[in-house]
Amino acid sequence: MNVATGIMNEDRIFEALNNKKIKNLSNNMRDLMEHLFGLLDPDETVKAIKTCEFVKPDIMIVYKGITKGLSIKSEKSQVIHSEQVNMFAKILKKHNISNETIKTILLFHYGDGTINGTGKKRFGYTDIQYHLKNRIKAANEELTKSYETIVSLLNYCVFEGVREEAEKADAIYVGDVDFGYVATKEQIRRWINNKRWSYYDNLHIGPLLMNPHARYIDKEVKNEKFRNQIDLYWPKLFNDISYISRHYNYYDTPYKSWKDKHGE
Repeated sequence: MNVATGIMNEDRIFEALNNKKIKNLSNNMRDLMEHLFGLLDPDETVKAIKTCEFVKPDIMIVYKGITKGLSIKSEKSQVIHSEQVNMFAKILKKHNISNETIKTILLFHYGDGTINGTGKKRFGYTDIQYHLKNRIKAANEELTKSYETIVSLLNYCVFEGVREEAEKADAIYVGDVDFGYVATKEQIRRWINNKRWSYYDNLHIGPLLMNPHARYIDKEVKNEKFRNQIDLYWPKLFNDISYISRHYNYYDTPYKSWKDKHGE
């Protein structure tokens, strides 16, 4: 149901933009276009292109020969990225995350005392969080100590995705055809530079929390793919994108480095 609702939402936004002149767009869609492209020509026609499944942008928007990818989420959306956990571990390794932190993520994911899901008993979130609390604390410190690490991994999860050759998203829009907020990659980057993440006890990369898609506690594993799938979700996605959209300008401006701001 959630997937169908999301696709319907994407289709409505696509139809509201495709082959429409700027002057004929609704106020909300015109605001979206202005956020992406700046000052608009009312007589210019917008072209929208649907992407294939499993890439980050849901539609590509073409205006005056410039193409930008837009990831679309409904107001209640939280899951930002899903991937087989062993493949995500390889991505973390490429981003210089230590073997110890990767092991912690795998132990948390499977919840059975192993890093490959071969344990006999799978435990629930509270038990796992308690038994791994020291490991999780150390992992979170590594995953969030560097601004560059947070930005590069968030870019991968939100804007780039697993396929290197696929289209990339330039911005994320949260809402529907009538109302919503959009934030560009640059705005989110600047917001991250002003944030701290120590208040999260969960395993996390900046605003993104990690969870297995299905751990199957005290029950038969019905779908191995779901058992091995890690979901990265953004709990306050709508509120955060709303704030970023309204408080950070659209353009790249000089800012203090993470080290300058936090003394690290």
